[in-house]
Amino acid sequence: MSFCFEEGFLKLGKNEDLDSKVDFNAIIGNVLRFGVTISAVLIGVGVIMILVGDKSANFPTSLSALIKSDYGRPTLNFVKLGTGVVAFNPIAIIELGLLILLATPIVRVAASILLFAAEKDMIYVALTVFVLAVLLFSIFVVGPIEAV
Repeated sequence: MSFCFEEGFLKLGKNEDLDSKVDFNAIIGNVLRFGVTISAVLIGVGVIMILVGDKSANFPTSLSALIKSDYGRPTLNFVKLGTGVVAFNPIAIIELGLLILLATPIVRVAASILLFAAEKDMIYVALTVFVLAVLLFSIFVVGPIEAV
């Protein structure tokens, strides 16, 4: 005998009955856990690289130098980020970690859409698609407008 969360209730059943059920909370929990863990590792590696690395002339040493060097821009250039990560630029690695941290809730919402669709719960699919649309609209439309 084992427990399963199904249709809002905790149910007791045989193991064979529960193996065919998808544990919604476990999948969502893993998405959030892995996103935050990967993000924390990347940010930590970037900070360690800054602390132990050489302080070259092109590395910003003050807040005004950071803003002037385009590190503080609210918009993101994926090509520049990719080349920075490949070149082991600590700022680019930290930016990638922050990007993954920001993307984690969006991936969670997208995973919820797939899981609700697998359960054939179309009301929740529609609501979650709306939530995802609002999130993406705020990131890709409102964000760049605010950055100008």
